[in-house]
Amino acid sequence: MTLHHISSSNDWRIRLGRGAQAALSLIALLWCIFLLQVLFPGLIGWGLRPRSFEAPQGLVLAHVLHGGVAHLVANTVPLFFLSWLLWVWSPVLALRSLLFSAASASLITWVFAPAGSIHIGASGLVFGCFGIILVNGLFRRSLGWSALAVLVALLYGGGLAAGILAPDQGVSWAMHAGGFLGGAYAGWMWRDRQA
Repeated sequence: MTLHHISSSNDWRIRLGRGAQAALSLIALLWCIFLLQVLFPGLIGWGLRPRSFEAPQGLVLAHVLHGGVAHLVANTVPLFFLSWLLWVWSPVLALRSLLFSAASASLITWVFAPAGSIHIGASGLVFGCFGIILVNGLFRRSLGWSALAVLVALLYGGGLAAGILAPDQGVSWAMHAGGFLGGAYAGWMWRDRQA
């Protein structure tokens, strides 16, 4: 084994560790905010309210608020895995994509979701991670990104498609679609940037 291989192997170990740290930090933030919600149940009202100027903070806070433990757990597992993959591959692209996905999910939900509803949850971020991984796999011309896109599509593709095309009652198709479109667009915009 050459020195280059050892260095490369150590670099990957460092990237894997830093990616896990970033993903766990994001998940810890969601759980800490959920604990605040338990203490202050009124926070749920700070979710995104389509076409309403009553609670503008919902455009930002909707992504970190959850309706219960089951809702939070349902977002925790895929968000950890998908964001970890993004953080490992490129911390800069991961951060930009998550922010872009959140903004896109909020905007599309605010414009297209039914008025009088409140939208909460990190699923827009989950769909955003899926969007960037898929688009980068298709257009980056990198074996690594392509393999990652195939793996993620096999693991999550069906469930994520159903979350947009045939969501369950009370599930925000607009947040899902907005997050996916934001992630896909971010992937397209930054497809030529070094990962």
